[in-house]
Amino acid sequence: MSQQALAFSDDSSYEDCDDALPITSAAHSGCEAQQERIKYRKLQTDAYERMVRALSKKPKNPDALQMDDRIFTAFKSVQAAWEKYYPEACELSGALTMGASPWQSTYAVQCEAAQLQDRFEKLNRALICFEKFSEDTRAYEGAECLDPFGLRFQ
Repeated sequence: MSQQALAFSDDSSYEDCDDALPITSAAHSGCEAQQERIKYRKLQTDAYERMVRALSKKPKNPDALQMDDRIFTAFKSVQAAWEKYYPEACELSGALTMGASPWQSTYAVQCEAAQLQDRFEKLNRALICFEKFSEDTRAYEGAECLDPFGLRFQ
């Protein structure tokens, strides 16, 4: 279990981060980071679910190409792997700051919030791209919208 999970164990939102004084403390900064993490976790999860629905939607025309199951499965697997990877990478980033333990946890949570925001934006761009194509050509032309989730090999 990562340290930030111990330091900020639940995802309940603080009513007001100003209650975690002083404002320059790790507790206050951690409170704000936690609120950002909660916000972007929800936005990222919603964007991912919208993308999965869009990818799995069958075209109305029975002669149109269907989304390749291999692409769909790989996309879902990449997301699942990312969900496991980013908190641990952020834990390392927080620890590498060599700050006091509360600050390391705060930095780790700030990192998570930033990663969730980036992932949300990437998923949103992919969804906008995918929806530009007609339902009958999405399976083929829309696959390019998933390129940012793969790795370059050439």
